[in-house]
Amino acid sequence: MEAAIRQRLLEVLRTFPRADLTAEYDPSLADLLWWKGDRLMVAEVSIVIDEHDVDRAFARAETLRRAGIDAFPAAIGNVWASPEVQAHAAAHRLEWKVGDDLSDGFIAFRRLAG
Repeated sequence: MEAAIRQRLLEVLRTFPRADLTAEYDPSLADLLWWKGDRLMVAEVSIVIDEHDVDRAFARAETLRRAGIDAFPAAIGNVWASPEVQAHAAAHRLEWKVGDDLSDGFIAFRRLAG
């Protein structure tokens, strides 16, 4: 993780009791943190995107949203584990790049300056 991003994240996470930052909710354990301006993508990266990837991305982004960061969850991978997992991702407002399929929100984020 780049030093500036790590510092920015540490400042945000200081407001949370350590007990609230279990591995599932700790954004510093995300596979990818991508800041563009004030917007932050919290992504899990896996060859096969499964329900656990979706849940971790959602929980970690939620931690940052509770701290006032404009964060959103995302998944990046080659395939969905099942159609049910993709539906689960959509229900959690998760953005994605899975194979050649990109969600509208993922495309919009990539187009942001920064």
